[in-house]
Amino acid sequence: MKPILIILLVAISALTARRVNASESADAETATAEFISEILPIKYAKAEDVADVLTYLSGSGGGNKDNVQRLLRHTSISNGLPALGHIKLLTDVRSNSLLITATRQDEETIKSIVLKLDVVLPQILIEAVILDVKLPNRGGYSKKPSRLRTPADLFIESGAMTNVQVAWVTNFAPVTATDAQLSRASGFSYVARIGQDLDSVLTATATDSRVTLLQKPRIQTSDEMAASLFIGLVNGLGVALEMTPSIHRDGFLELDIRQTIDEVTGQVNIRNVGDVPTTTSTLSLAKLRLQNHDTLMIGGATRIIEHELLAEAPVLKHMPRLRNLLRGLTYRTRSEIILLLRPTILPGPASERASH
Repeated sequence: MKPILIILLVAISALTARRVNASESADAETATAEFISEILPIKYAKAEDVADVLTYLSGSGGGNKDNVQRLLRHTSISNGLPALGHIKLLTDVRSNSLLITATRQDEETIKSIVLKLDVVLPQILIEAVILDVKLPNRGGYSKKPSRLRTPADLFIESGAMTNVQVAWVTNFAPVTATDAQLSRASGFSYVARIGQDLDSVLTATATDSRVTLLQKPRIQTSDEMAASLFIGLVNGLGVALEMTPSIHRDGFLELDIRQTIDEVTGQVNIRNVGDVPTTTSTLSLAKLRLQNHDTLMIGGATRIIEHELLAEAPVLKHMPRLRNLLRGLTYRTRSEIILLLRPTILPGPASERASH
């Protein structure tokens, strides 16, 4: 029995000695490894995004994984992810640069990674046209606009858009809205792709007195980066559209549209403050797939404006009898806000890489 115990003790001692020697040699290699620090300026990308990728590749468990995958899709790094050792990163947002501390070997690998990440992402130009289309006044309509409107309603009511060809129509899907909120929401309710080009539609509507051009904003954004557009309407209504384009390898564009409607619903009296408006917010989504340079029409936002008759005809104010007779008389006009969108992939090296 004693010889067996002696053999076991000898084996355990030898194994322990080997582990200690291996640990000491690893510590010695780490201690003798030359760590260097260097500042890497970032020209086109964001330093925070590059730091996310480097942190992810170092295996330290940090970094926004979704953001990392988005960035890697535009580079060749995803074909073979390099492994990085122990590195330290500091991000300087003001100068858009990285302070990196790593071994000389990792330093060269990091520089090659940064070179592939620091590129201009594919650019998308979103051209928007906001139109106010007058609708014919019909008796018996309510002051509350209808939520469930389609392009067909607009084509029937307004001759300005009768020649527009509709390829497909989709409705906004509510996310954070109850049935009561949807019944009173006054934002956009449908998205349609039309067959004509944006320029030809504008040419056709330029001579129509029922169509008023309100704005022509242009937004340039990067692939998978959100672009925001706010449209202020009447009665405290505001519609914010957040559009995120994504370029696919087959040349198609995927457009995610988030619509947020902020609407004044009433007032509440606060002591020592006064009347404060109360608001509700409704969120709805639409996901579209379209070709480059397609034209979209977003509509369904109907507004009713009440006009005072005496204010529209100031000459009547100088006629006492008519002024007393017409005082307080009003009339209403109806119109629909139409938003035309045309996303275009701008030419450039980054766009060519995304399409191949």
